[in-house]
Amino acid sequence: MNDTQKCCSLCSKTFPATREYFGHYSRNGNFKPNCRECERLRVKTWRKKNPEMAKAGYKQSQNKLDGWAPTAQLKVDLYLKAGGSCRYCEANLGRDAQIDHTIPVARGGTNKIENLALICARCNQEKDAKTPEEYAKWKMNTA
Repeated sequence: MNDTQKCCSLCSKTFPATREYFGHYSRNGNFKPNCRECERLRVKTWRKKNPEMAKAGYKQSQNKLDGWAPTAQLKVDLYLKAGGSCRYCEANLGRDAQIDHTIPVARGGTNKIENLALICARCNQEKDAKTPEEYAKWKMNTA
């Protein structure tokens, strides 16, 4: 196995060492030890075994938004502002597009429209609590 291949620590299958096959730890940018399929199964199993903890984690993340909930009109406005494409990967935005806080709420960002953008689900998941500059740097290092 070379640097372009990675072995899943759970199923032992070998895949290309890319983000398509392995998720990433958002803080350090390294790939997770499990392939995406095994990671999905691991999380699903954990949630079934720990429903209260899973629910508490969801509520905690919602509380950070301090009661803020996006409206359908806001999503339309952000879609028009984005010109129908993701600001990071330039993919066409579909139904799975998500609202991103350009400066994350966890890092002092607000819910004002100036701090919001509509981006694809994949970029939103990868960006996590990174600033746009940190995310661009992370993307260059993992490409």
